[in-house]
Amino acid sequence: MKVLVIDDEDDARYIARVSLGRVGGMNVVEAANGADGVARAAAEQPDCILLDLMMPGMDGAATLRALQANDATAAIPVVFLTANAIASEVEMLRKLGARGVLLKPFDPMALAGDLRAVVNDDQLMAELRARFRETTASRLDDMQRLLDAETLDLPALARHFHALAGLGTTYGHPRVTRLGEEGENAAKPLLREGRAPSADDLRAWRALVAAVRAEIG
Repeated sequence: MKVLVIDDEDDARYIARVSLGRVGGMNVVEAANGADGVARAAAEQPDCILLDLMMPGMDGAATLRALQANDATAAIPVVFLTANAIASEVEMLRKLGARGVLLKPFDPMALAGDLRAVVNDDQLMAELRARFRETTASRLDDMQRLLDAETLDLPALARHFHALAGLGTTYGHPRVTRLGEEGENAAKPLLREGRAPSADDLRAWRALVAAVRAEIG
């Protein structure tokens, strides 16, 4: 894992370098101010940036905005280092786009683990969102084929709606859960009574499939 440390204090960069490199086994590159940090980020393409908030001239917030404005660095996770732990400042930094906030002074033996926890948590959520979209899109394609078939396999369609509801619950998408439950509940009485779906039923199910597809983007 390559980390860019941006801090105007030599001692702070040294301690971070030892903490992240020697203790944490990371590849550490450094910059002594915001402008150099933006340039180094574009050149080095680190996995994340550890950014001091209070720096003369171009402070941490301005540096983050510059990073976000550059296509080459906009996607790099930025974690702030700050001595101010008040909730309003932490919330402000998150609204600016920070992936996390770590406190100064930090424990040199724990810094690497703390940084990994912040970055990996964000990466895990991104991976889960991608997995959810991929899995749901594949299921929706199967459902669309069922709905377009000359003869509808209603039990299979009901199972797909049930699975959609489960996916929504698992991945934290309550609207997908509701849409899946709505489709399954519409199919249940037809299955129970052995009735064929009407044209209105088919239109409603197609609308549910389209709504889920729009929901997952």
